[in-house]
Amino acid sequence: YVARTGLTFRASVNGRFVEETGDAYSPTVNIASYRSTPSFRVPAEFLHVGPNTLTLELFAPAGSRYRQLGILYVGAAEPVEKLAFRRWLAFHAGPMAMGVILFAIGLVSLGLWSGRRDQDLFMLLACGSLLWAVQILLYQWPTPLLPGRHWGVFTMALYVWWPVLLGVFFLRFAYRQSRAMEQFAVGIAVAAAPALYLGDDFGWGLQASIGVRLCVLIFIGIA
Repeated sequence: YVARTGLTFRASVNGRFVEETGDAYSPTVNIASYRSTPSFRVPAEFLHVGPNTLTLELFAPAGSRYRQLGILYVGAAEPVEKLAFRRWLAFHAGPMAMGVILFAIGLVSLGLWSGRRDQDLFMLLACGSLLWAVQILLYQWPTPLLPGRHWGVFTMALYVWWPVLLGVFFLRFAYRQSRAMEQFAVGIAVAAAPALYLGDDFGWGLQASIGVRLCVLIFIGIA
């Protein structure tokens, strides 16, 4: 069981083919999706008394931003499969369920807004919930839907937009509407994607990502 990897690989044991998740021409793996945590069984007849050799041939397509191999767990089938199942529940099934719930909340809020267009609160809640759901579900998509760095910028921009919208919703819901706070929120949301692109262009991609997330955390913390 591979804990997490953005790479495809071909596995063999003692020179005999066991498993293949892709080749040099396969699309990049979405690092947060179920494809990033593969597991496979080794047939008993492939093993022999004494040392056994497991070989992983890794493929890193051009433009891949996640060229690392996570922890590799090797052992008897039952404990390894239990570990894989627990991690699947925690990192894939749980987020998928959360995404579906948020999507339903967003649709209900959208319906309430359509019936009472004087209530901007419902629109803020609907947009925030729907964008949050979309981000969660896109993280579980097996391959990035945009090439290269664009996928990372897009998902990070979604991360900025939905907490900003929900933060404004909660401020207005608590009758604490602030023009300055809302302008700050709009500024973060609008500047997020350009800041991430500029940071990547000048080799400061990680710092730009941290800075954007810090601004979001400051805003929602105050809200």
